[in-house]
Amino acid sequence: MDRFGIKTFKMKNGERYCIIKNKKTGIPVFYPCLFITTQLRNSNESIKTIETQAGCIALFYRFLFMRKIDIEKRIQTARFLDNNEIDLLRDFVGKRMRIPKVTNIKDPHPGVCSATKYIRLTTIAKYLEWLCQLTIKSKDDGYRKISYFVTKIKARRPKIKFRNSEGNFYKTIEDEQLKILLSVIDPECELNPFDKKVRQRNQLIVMILHSLGIRCGELLNLKVEDIDFAGQIIFIRRRADSIEDTRVNQPLVKTIERDLPMSDQLTKLLHSYITGERKANIRKKKHGYLFITQKEGYTRGDPLSVPSYHKIIYSLRNIDSGLNGLTGHKFRHTWNFLFSKQMDESTEYVSEEMQEQMRSRHMGWEPGSGTARIYNRRFIVSKSEQAALGIQNTIFQKRSGVSYE
Repeated sequence: MDRFGIKTFKMKNGERYCIIKNKKTGIPVFYPCLFITTQLRNSNESIKTIETQAGCIALFYRFLFMRKIDIEKRIQTARFLDNNEIDLLRDFVGKRMRIPKVTNIKDPHPGVCSATKYIRLTTIAKYLEWLCQLTIKSKDDGYRKISYFVTKIKARRPKIKFRNSEGNFYKTIEDEQLKILLSVIDPECELNPFDKKVRQRNQLIVMILHSLGIRCGELLNLKVEDIDFAGQIIFIRRRADSIEDTRVNQPLVKTIERDLPMSDQLTKLLHSYITGERKANIRKKKHGYLFITQKEGYTRGDPLSVPSYHKIIYSLRNIDSGLNGLTGHKFRHTWNFLFSKQMDESTEYVSEEMQEQMRSRHMGWEPGSGTARIYNRRFIVSKSEQAALGIQNTIFQKRSGVSYE
């Protein structure tokens, strides 16, 4: 089943690119690769977007291989896929392709979430529409048939709740769990889950995420030269397709470039790490990336990879049961919640418009994009609940002489 897959590589000019290939022969699959080049790469899509869509198309070709369907011949004769085959495709893309290390007894064959299934079917429909328009010679009623075929695939997509839905705002780290986390990651703490050789680095990673609310890509993209110790400022810079970056899976800065202030404590932690653990492990590696691999071996001193970053975050989940759903991005939501609280408790009046501008600037969002409201939803809900309880308490206080037993 795993006959088709994607291969990401780095070109000489630093550009990251990926192809879909036949794993058995090692040969790239012509039409999918043509689609990636003409429709995605030439449209300046990010490598992450290209990889996601390429993965969906590779999954589609696995389905075709299993069902012995030659999709190009089908399209040329305007046979396409029948309703039963489309239903089978819908069920197939809903499966989890990677076998989990631990089997859930209650659900031994878990599927993917609705959002993933939606993305897979949308990408496949987009690819098939392009392929049909490219290969069908007759234009008389060709477009009408193509449209009908693609519509049938899109109709199988599940209904999903997007990120701005009301049920998607409890992503902050609770105060109690945050206190435990910040206490345990102290390099001197006996409960620290990391080897002593990497404790200073991992503490700094957590403190930067918590203090600045930046993304994973922004964190791993930081260079020593981005730090102004005298002015106590960190600069967030975009470096897509950097030749200097040896990581094929290059961390990317999705948001706008900006400079962020550092506290005295964060500045001291950074200086201590750079002159301590980093200096001891950088060896002769010629790059300026702040966070590096410190594991013994030929990769020691290389820029820290995305999988290694996630491994650090996953290790923190075992500290406390309340942290079992911890992700790096939760620090970003937590920062926004704390920002809202600080603005609310401030003695100096700051208008909502100004608060949104301040938040957008720090997070790197386009002013007026509306993203700030998404990250502020948890605080709004909290204030709404306080107001609702305040009204109830007032009502019962006024009627305190009435018995409800």
